[in-house]
Amino acid sequence: MDSPLVSIQHLKQVYNKLLTIYGMSLIRRNKSHGLIPLEINMKNLSSKTKHRSLTGFTLIELLIVIGIIGILAAVVLVSLNSARTKSRDAKRLADVRQIMTALELYYNDNSGYPQTTVSDSTSVSGVTIVKPDPAFGTPTFDSYLLTWPIAPLPVDNSTGSACTADNNQYQYSSAGPDEFSLTFCIGAATGGFGIGLHTATSAGL
Repeated sequence: MDSPLVSIQHLKQVYNKLLTIYGMSLIRRNKSHGLIPLEINMKNLSSKTKHRSLTGFTLIELLIVIGIIGILAAVVLVSLNSARTKSRDAKRLADVRQIMTALELYYNDNSGYPQTTVSDSTSVSGVTIVKPDPAFGTPTFDSYLLTWPIAPLPVDNSTGSACTADNNQYQYSSAGPDEFSLTFCIGAATGGFGIGLHTATSAGL
């Protein structure tokens, strides 16, 4: 049978071999067998750490990361554009409802809808907008709607057949005191309305 001292020496050799792999050497002793506390071979460890710190990403890893970033950026961009389009369409519907409310209030007080004249037309980005005469009636129309809303830009779905620069703006017309029409265009299905040109009348939206 091996003596305890021989067993300790054997363990010491095994430990030293294992720890040398990670840049450490074991020199261990205890009081009963004359071993000293564990020490680390800092020189060897420092050399291995420095070698690892110099190791960077491979070309394939960089290409994968760049590809993932590109895909995420494209998804975010598409979502952002869609959100902006819906926001502009929501603004158009809100503007139309605001105009219709002003027209109905005007009708209640004047027993008719306001008329339009050539002098009431304004131009926005080269597009002529026909709107009610702000000084027409008693009280006048501008008492109910001080400023005629301007449809948001850019024109949505401008590459298709739905909305153009001309029909993107709110165009008003009146065939008589009891009738009016208000055209507007939306670029995406919003609020129950499909893509394209719509007309609000005295009968409703």
